[in-house]
Amino acid sequence: MIISKLITEKYIYINLHAEQVITANYLESSREGIFVTELNLTTLKNVVEDLSLLTNEDKRDILILDFNFLAFLQPNLKNIFIELKNAGYKIIFLNIEKKIIEENGFDIVTNTSNEYEGSMFKKFYFFEGNDPSTMSVELDIDSVFYKKFKEILIANKCNEQNIKHTSSFVYISSYIDIKKIITFQRNFILYAIYKLAIKISEEFLKNKETAPKLVCQSLNGSFIASILSTYLNLDIVIFDKIGPVNKLYSRLNKVIEEDCEYIVISDLVCLGTEVKIVRNLIQFLGGKYLGSIALIKVETLHKSHIDKIDTTTAVFSIRNSNNLELGYKIYTNLEETN
Repeated sequence: MIISKLITEKYIYINLHAEQVITANYLESSREGIFVTELNLTTLKNVVEDLSLLTNEDKRDILILDFNFLAFLQPNLKNIFIELKNAGYKIIFLNIEKKIIEENGFDIVTNTSNEYEGSMFKKFYFFEGNDPSTMSVELDIDSVFYKKFKEILIANKCNEQNIKHTSSFVYISSYIDIKKIITFQRNFILYAIYKLAIKISEEFLKNKETAPKLVCQSLNGSFIASILSTYLNLDIVIFDKIGPVNKLYSRLNKVIEEDCEYIVISDLVCLGTEVKIVRNLIQFLGGKYLGSIALIKVETLHKSHIDKIDTTTAVFSIRNSNNLELGYKIYTNLEETN
């Protein structure tokens, strides 16, 4: 199973660290999560096998391999990269440590266009020559990920008239079927959650003596939280019945620990009503609310108008630059709803 593969008109992109996280945590029962730093043989063989199964329509000459967060290679991987090169791939390594290049003898392949910064090559061209059509390829991986996410959202939206968002008392023009996306785009969603885990680690986990806990309040949220729990080695607290029908159970004061820190996990945050309910419950019961995390968020206010405590971190945002393309609008009965 390869989760990070992105195919454009020009190249195939694979994030090797994301693939190693999947191998370590689901195939080898490791507890390192996203903190794994060594690429192993199993992961690289999975990548090679996946590439061998590509249809002619999906085959590309240029292969982008991202080494970000990887500090070591398991011994004897060198020959596999050479075999990929000899198979005709023009390989570009991204974010690869210089010591990996030197220890594996990759520096025998020289290219004046290599880009390095400190101890890392931002780009290392693992092929001979300076073919203009290859060297000029723009590698905006974030944009490629965004484009694929957007295509998936458009393909999995339900258009109805005046859909009621009952927890916030507004209408929405379309409903994004997250459950369907999770079911039929499982690999891509696992990669999106991986990217979310990296964001959580950078924003909430640095210099923490005590690990926070993840809180979810829906079925989709519990799926996302369970994957994040594996990626980040964090415990989960599940609130049920938060949303359109709000109920407060007496057992909540047994699962929320005083002075413990909590991060609220959602699938999609629209107006943030459910998140605020959960935040208030956490704070009322003596816990500390750190922030809100979601796969998708709707930016109903300009970033400068949102207090940090109310900000949601997400891997995809519906905003004024893309909401029309996505067919997503929010409105009220104060205007015509036909």
